[in-house]
Amino acid sequence: MGRKNKSRRKKKSTNVGPSLADKLSGIKLENPSKEAAKGPGSVTPNVSRRQEPEGDIDFAEAMGVSSPAEQDESDWLSWASQEVDRLEPGGVSSAGTSYSDSSRIQGTAKPEHPDASDALRRERDALLAEQEQQQAQLETALKDTATLRQQKEALANAFQELQSNYATLEQAQSKSRASLQRLRLEQRAVLEASSVEEPNVICLREAMGKTKIPEGREAEALGLWAQAGGQALLPHLYVESSSASALIERHLVLCCHHEACQEACASSSGRGVLLVDDASLCEVCEGSDNRRAVQQMVRACRVHRIYKVVLVGGSPDAHAELKHLIPDNFDLRLVSGKLRRDKQQATDDLRYSDLVVIWGPTILPHKISELYTKQKDSFPGKLHVVHTRGVASMARDVALFLHSL
Repeated sequence: MGRKNKSRRKKKSTNVGPSLADKLSGIKLENPSKEAAKGPGSVTPNVSRRQEPEGDIDFAEAMGVSSPAEQDESDWLSWASQEVDRLEPGGVSSAGTSYSDSSRIQGTAKPEHPDASDALRRERDALLAEQEQQQAQLETALKDTATLRQQKEALANAFQELQSNYATLEQAQSKSRASLQRLRLEQRAVLEASSVEEPNVICLREAMGKTKIPEGREAEALGLWAQAGGQALLPHLYVESSSASALIERHLVLCCHHEACQEACASSSGRGVLLVDDASLCEVCEGSDNRRAVQQMVRACRVHRIYKVVLVGGSPDAHAELKHLIPDNFDLRLVSGKLRRDKQQATDDLRYSDLVVIWGPTILPHKISELYTKQKDSFPGKLHVVHTRGVASMARDVALFLHSL
């Protein structure tokens, strides 16, 4: 039956035209029975242009088309013409798809190994990702290289500058060495040219020990020697420069002619008093009347064992000067007359202090001074009212009050 269909198609193909006949004339299909003998998986007939003398089958049978009796011949020829146009001479379609498989000839394009394709696709994606990562690393490395190159250039410039500075310093050092050597030569020449010998200095006590002065009478002998020799002895007395000033100040005090300053100097034991006409040289008052009076008040307080004094009243300037004149080891509490005060605070001041001084003629309202004066009987001997102005007058008044007790 296949041979009859084949002859009928050949007759019909002559009516179609030479082009279709030429297309069909060279196409033969291998017998699927031969491929089946090769293996159980090879069941697809391959399209080939090779002429096989034996086992050729009909083209329509290979295409999976029914016999011409079951399908209209014109429809079959149209379909065959389309399939032949779609096939290339090597058995590959115009789209590049191989039709060696029977399922592909029939229009179904299923891959033989989908798992392998997926694996290859994943491997390709992994390689692309790795390539992108390497590209990013390469760009980073290039940036780092550029940064390092810049740093290298900066270090090279800095090193060159340091070399230049080092050369300059070497030149300056060479000049300094030459100047120092020249100064040493000049100093040596001056010493060699000088014929003055340095005096052989010895201690005054050692010098007295070489005489007939009895031991322990050196100070008395020095006083008599100074009185007799006077100014003529000064060029012959040598002391150590680092301790000369301290030695003199330790054993000698300068004092003016004021009685208060002389009393203060007399109280300092072990020091000789040298009276001076210039009061500014006095170590007690330094030429200040306020300082002299405050020192007198402080000495009177210490003599009568009064160590805590509260002064109520006085201007801000007077308070500032008193803070400057009062010694650090003397406790003087200043109460301003401008601040509000109550009876309890006044009582606390009287209990705290050894003496409370009310400085009346200064800035001091009566309502504040009365907080203290009304408690005079409760604290006998602790309250004294000053009726004079000025720091010096106030200090002398307090000193006289203490001496009258």
